[in-house]
Amino acid sequence: MKVCFITTGKNIASLKGIGRYANEIIERLSNEIETEVIAVGKRKRINSFIYLPFKLMKSKSDLYHALVPDVATTLVMLKKNTVVTFHDLIPYYAWKTSIFRWKIRFAAKLWASLILKNVAKKCKLIITPSKQTAEELIESFNILEEKIKIIPEGVSNFFRPLNLNRKYILFFSNFSKRKRVDIAINTYKKLLNIIDNPPKLVLAGGYTRSTFQQQFNVSRLIENIENKVIVKDKLSDEEILKLYNESFILLFTSDYEGFGLPILEAARCKTIPIVRSEAKIPEEIKKCALTIPTSDIPEKLAELCKDEKKRKKLAEKFYKKSLKFDWEKTAELTFEAYKEVVE
Repeated sequence: MKVCFITTGKNIASLKGIGRYANEIIERLSNEIETEVIAVGKRKRINSFIYLPFKLMKSKSDLYHALVPDVATTLVMLKKNTVVTFHDLIPYYAWKTSIFRWKIRFAAKLWASLILKNVAKKCKLIITPSKQTAEELIESFNILEEKIKIIPEGVSNFFRPLNLNRKYILFFSNFSKRKRVDIAINTYKKLLNIIDNPPKLVLAGGYTRSTFQQQFNVSRLIENIENKVIVKDKLSDEEILKLYNESFILLFTSDYEGFGLPILEAARCKTIPIVRSEAKIPEEIKKCALTIPTSDIPEKLAELCKDEKKRKKLAEKFYKKSLKFDWEKTAELTFEAYKEVVE
């Protein structure tokens, strides 16, 4: 069997988010089957219409796997044995969420209803990492349940505990409105009123360019507490690992995630992830984190800052839970799904 992977050039080079999924799947399956990779490039939505069709016409693979739905628009029209991974339905979420401006909500609705729905309907099989995203696909696009394979993602062995001094509270994500860095900052401000000299807050990840993600002005949000906050951007893989291991806690304040890899990565580094109970995050991922209402997080942070024994107990608990998420298993299940499509 020969499989052609379609992704963006940025994803292949990245250890972050969807790029990590692309790296792990391509690398592991390349050891088992013949593979071809088509990288669409940074302008993925334009290039999927202009550049990709020429590449696909030359390809003679048995199966085609779009690792993100954005690059699958022409794929599902030109090839029969097509698999598409839907990591989440962010445009669907954005169009129903009042935090975004109406223009972004309208663009999201258009993209979801005209492009993503067509891809989901025409591909032969959908892979998704969580039951939550599978249910959203069924509800929003009327996809048959039997057309969807739920294959959880894994955690890279790169993420591991290091013997470092833990001295930070960490927010690790971009500064888009969906990720709710404002909640992380406001939570920390409340913590400052509860205990003296808490660990510094690190905001890591930076700004992102996306059609469906307005940005917060972080400089404005941290006014008057600049000496207590460290802002980091464009981190290397080694810096990310080091930062996880220098932090007691990961404040994961996102409103919505299709999976939530940073939660598992933090847990694998024995950093305690905290997520909001109101957030729409898959239940299987929430089990690897301390899940509490937003209003209760400052008090819980204060408690954990004072209680080292409890921190160690929780860190060990979530570390053990994260071990069941394994990229090798993800690759095996993906290969089994391929065989069903080709047969």
